[in-house]
Amino acid sequence: MPTFRTPGIYIEELRVPDTQVMGVPTAVPAFIGCTEKAADPGTGEPAAFKPVAIASMAEFVRWFGGAHRPVFRIAGGGPDGQDFAAPDAAGTPYRLVPVGDAVFHLYDAMRLYFANGGGHCRVVSVGGYGKPAALADLKRGLDALAGLNGPTILAAPDACRLNHADYGRFATAMLAQCGQRRDRIALIDLCGSTRPENLNAAAVKAQVTAFHADIAGDGLDYSFGAAYYPALRTTTVGTPEAGVGNLAIFGEDPATADILADLLVKQAKATIAPAQLDPVMKVIAGILPGRAGAPQGTPIARTDTAALARATDVLCAALPVMARIRQAIVDRMNVQPPSGAMAGVICQTDAKRAVWSAPANVSLASVAAPAVPLTDDDQMPLATAPDGHSINVIRTFRELGPRVWGARTLDNNNYDVRYIAPRRTLIFIEQSIRKALTAYAVAANNKNTWMAAIEAVTRFLQSVWREGGLMGSMPTQAFDVRCDLGTTMTAQDVQARRMIVQVNLSITQPGEFIKLMFVQEVAGS
Repeated sequence: MPTFRTPGIYIEELRVPDTQVMGVPTAVPAFIGCTEKAADPGTGEPAAFKPVAIASMAEFVRWFGGAHRPVFRIAGGGPDGQDFAAPDAAGTPYRLVPVGDAVFHLYDAMRLYFANGGGHCRVVSVGGYGKPAALADLKRGLDALAGLNGPTILAAPDACRLNHADYGRFATAMLAQCGQRRDRIALIDLCGSTRPENLNAAAVKAQVTAFHADIAGDGLDYSFGAAYYPALRTTTVGTPEAGVGNLAIFGEDPATADILADLLVKQAKATIAPAQLDPVMKVIAGILPGRAGAPQGTPIARTDTAALARATDVLCAALPVMARIRQAIVDRMNVQPPSGAMAGVICQTDAKRAVWSAPANVSLASVAAPAVPLTDDDQMPLATAPDGHSINVIRTFRELGPRVWGARTLDNNNYDVRYIAPRRTLIFIEQSIRKALTAYAVAANNKNTWMAAIEAVTRFLQSVWREGGLMGSMPTQAFDVRCDLGTTMTAQDVQARRMIVQVNLSITQPGEFIKLMFVQEVAGS
């Protein structure tokens, strides 16, 4: 700006912006789901249905509270499976049934996310633990992210508990938002994948068939989504987090109280010497007073978590059947959808390698095994579905443990974006260039501006090529940037104040199939 000292005409020449294209962040997940609470830890202001920036599990707890710990009924087992067996001669089978189907996954999904390399993210709470997640609430949480710049990954672990009709509406809404925004992808868990009745090989075909029907829709760009299967048997929930407080023995289900009392009292009387029996029976009386042979006692309230934890520890130490029940509860709570872990894997892959590296062939932290073991034959129809909606699987391999064994989008029939890495690379490049070119919005629409834009984009793409994000032995083979009258624009475009930059790219594709050929020459031949 010149210094104005005397009246007169002062001339200042404005330069075309010297813009540098900076790469945008690539791994910023946004999670949607139910939480214990939702409030600003500093002010107490409600935070439900608002995207909150979170950088650690401790910060998540301050904003959103702790985990949901489900309550189970004890019911008879049978052909559809069992969670534990009674210590009688017949080994009578029993299974655990969630009370009210109130199972929530977001808290443990966040633990998986941070355990697998996740960092900064956004969280949208859509309600508490009083009732199962509803479609309307999940969609409202999704809508809260629609106008937000920054998230590059969407995940909603609680959505897998919806019924198929509502699940389909929500999953397609996620895909629609990603396709419209073009700056994010959706990580999708299969509907019902964490339900006990689906945790077996016989249920795989039905689950996959239902998934393809659930997400069918018109006008969706499926390359902006990726599905993962099966659910995971994790180690996020420890033994101390489960116990008698997870059983419906406090008035919710009298039958459960009677079954538990019968199991505990019978084993106590059969295995504990009379001199040591009284302390154990007093503990049983505290949680099951007067039930099925248990003595009367002062009942422990469900809200007295410390007393319940002590009672659980005493009973587990004295009675193997209680230890088995506790382990069955832990095993059930440790079944989690894979989207939380996969969001962490993507963040880890971006940080250690780059956005154009496939988030696959990666081991999973805090994961013991996939809930359903899959083979090559099981995986083939999932990866090459006729409608193109591929499902990535998580498998266990000898000496390797659980591994992410797939990196395809839901648009497998589109060669250019059938893989997650090329789709996310395109998002990275498109959004980086788009953000930088806003500097030219007020510049003169002439050759000087066009050349400046070409130079800025070229410098950026050269850096991407040097780091391995584009194919070609030289930059001219990897990309081409054009912006000129008669090439990308007509005279009408210029008059209408439209500057059109055309970028042609050769995106690096992952080497999914590797063929080794060995030739052994025979001596004397």
